Amino acid sequence: MCNLYSLRTGPADLRRAFEIAEDRTGNLPLLPAIFPDQLAPVVLNGATGRDLAMMRWGMPGPKAFGEHPITNVRNAASPHWRPWLGVAHRCLVPVTAFSEYADTKPRKTPVWFALDEDRPLFAFAGIWRPWTGVRGTKRENPDRVAAEHRLFAFLTTEANGVVGPVHPKAMPVLLTKPEEWATWLEAPTAEALRLQRPLPDTAMREVARGARSDGPEAEAEALGRTACEHRVLAAHRVGTVRRNPQAPVLRGPGSEQVHRRQFRTAEPLRIARRDRHRSRRPAGDPALRLGRDPRRADTGARARRHRGRPDGGGRARRGLPGGASPRGPGRSRRAAEPGRRGRLTAPPAVAVGRP
Repeated sequence: MCNLYSLRTGPADLRRAFEIAEDRTGNLPLLPAIFPDQLAPVVLNGATGRDLAMMRWGMPGPKAFGEHPITNVRNAASPHWRPWLGVAHRCLVPVTAFSEYADTKPRKTPVWFALDEDRPLFAFAGIWRPWTGVRGTKRENPDRVAAEHRLFAFLTTEANGVVGPVHPKAMPVLLTKPEEWATWLEAPTAEALRLQRPLPDTAMREVARGARSDGPEAEAEALGRTACEHRVLAAHRVGTVRRNPQAPVLRGPGSEQVHRRQFRTAEPLRIARRDRHRSRRPAGDPALRLGRDPRRADTGARARRHRGRPDGGGRARRGLPGGASPRGPGRSRRAAEPGRRGRLTAPPAVAVGRP
C-alpha cells in the first residue's frame, strides 16, 4: 500500500490545473513527504465549483476491525465504503510522486514513482468524509483532544509492471488527464469506478530510491555525488579521511556534509577500529602508522634517555647513585629476601673488628 507521497507543485499551479474556484489552503508550502494522519490539499466539489481544502489522510475503517485509520481503499464494493463513493464525497488528491517500500534487508527501501523525471502533476482518485474524534500527530494535538475533522483516503488497484517488482500487491489509482479528473468528480458512481485500473507501464517510471522524501535536497544529494565522493564518504565513516576545514559546508538529509572539495584524503591509518578511541593523535603519528597504542610507553627508549642525563635520571633524583640498585649489585628481589616478596630491606650489616 502507498503510505507516502509528495507534492512539489505550488498553489498557483494547483489552482490553474484543477480550475479551482475557492482556495482554502492558505499559504501552502511544497510538501516533499506526506505521511498518514497529516494534512494535505484535496480538490472537492464546492458550492460554486471546485474547492481546494486541507484534509487529514486516513479514514476510519470498519468497526469490526477497531476503526483504525485506512489510507488506501481497495474493495470499493464494501458496504463500509459505499456511502462515500457518491459525487458529494469524491475528491482528487494532487500528487507529483508516490513511494512504495522495497522489501530489502536490514530495512525497507523507499522507491519513488512519477510520470517522468520532471514530476508533472497528477491525482489520486480519493474519497472523503467528516468525522469527530481524536486525530492528528502528537505535535499537532499533544493533549489528544477530540475535534471535527475532514478525512480522506484514495483507491488502489492491481500493480502494473513498473510498481509490481517493488510492491506486487497494489498501487494507487492514478488520474493523469483533466478528462479523468472531471469524470471522477462528476460522473455517476458506476462510470467513475471504471477508472479503478492500473496506469499503463509506459506512462510512469521509477524516479528515485532510498530517501524518505522527494524534495529538491534529496534529489540533489542523489544526483550530485560522484563515485569518488561515495568512496570518500564511506572512508570518512570509518575514520580514514579528514575533513578540510577551509571547504564550504553543505548539509543535507541524513546530516551528511556533502561537497566535492569538502574532504581531503589523509594517509590511511592501519590502526584497528577497536583502538581508535585510545588516541586523538594526528594521522602522521608514527605510533598510529605502526598500529600501536600511543599510550603504551616504550620503556626501553625511556631508560636509554634517562641514562644519558647528567643527573643520572630518575634514580639520582631519588637519592640513589646512578645505576645503583637498592638491593645491591647483581641481587634480585627474591635473592635479597627469600620468602618476603614485595618488600625491600637494607642489605645485611658487615661486622667490623672481628677475626
